[in-house]
Amino acid sequence: MSSNTEIAIVTHGSGPLPVVMIHGWAMNSGLMEATAQALSDIATVHCVDLPGHGRSRDCDLPLDPDGAVTAQLGERIGPDALWIGWSMGGLFALAAAQRSQARGLVMLSSTPSFAEREGWPHGLRPSVLTGMRQAVATDARRTVTDFLRLEVLGVTRAHPALQDLEQLAFGHGMPQAHALEQGLDLLEHCDMRARVSRLNVPQLWIGGARDRLVSPDTLTAAAAMAARGESHILAGAGHAAFLSTPDRFNSALRNWIDGNVRI
Repeated sequence: MSSNTEIAIVTHGSGPLPVVMIHGWAMNSGLMEATAQALSDIATVHCVDLPGHGRSRDCDLPLDPDGAVTAQLGERIGPDALWIGWSMGGLFALAAAQRSQARGLVMLSSTPSFAEREGWPHGLRPSVLTGMRQAVATDARRTVTDFLRLEVLGVTRAHPALQDLEQLAFGHGMPQAHALEQGLDLLEHCDMRARVSRLNVPQLWIGGARDRLVSPDTLTAAAAMAARGESHILAGAGHAAFLSTPDRFNSALRNWIDGNVRI
């Protein structure tokens, strides 16, 4: 059987600023297309489907931020981009920004370490990730649906937001089982805290005040480690702030780009 190593990328706009958007665990690039459209007047936005997800469901590359995924993205998109990563996608955006001449980094409801570990009390408890791993092995679709509910927990108009998420999340089919497992391994073991301080580019750590996965304290702590970092917390928003509060999210993102990123 032949191997497929091509990552799917959907591009929006033709503005002078190259932007790369990378989705989170079990999701796909379709969830970020509305945000891409909102930037299309100033940017050329490349929405990436990670291997095993969305339009890249048949891509065989491993989910490794330091491997072939970021190498291929760098070759196809080129240097000097603004990298935006949502949740798990932030680990890939951070790694890609470090290996290229990035204009900036936006960590959207993301963290350099999703797991709690020594010196980092902001992560998820190991038991949470162990439970997710067991649930994926038992019923992957139900686990992803439960994860979507967690993403909108506590936000205004949670039910319509969940419906929107489900429609977008399953629009290209379920992620591959091995990709879900690799993603959980990444969330449990990846620790990029040291890279945050070494990356000397403008960094925005932005997320929702009601996020149950990546708390506002996590974003503030991560931004404080960066030489050129700042955090922005959106009131009333959850883990998918760009969907639950799109106008305020897009405004905050545009204002930060205008003040920090060369176009």
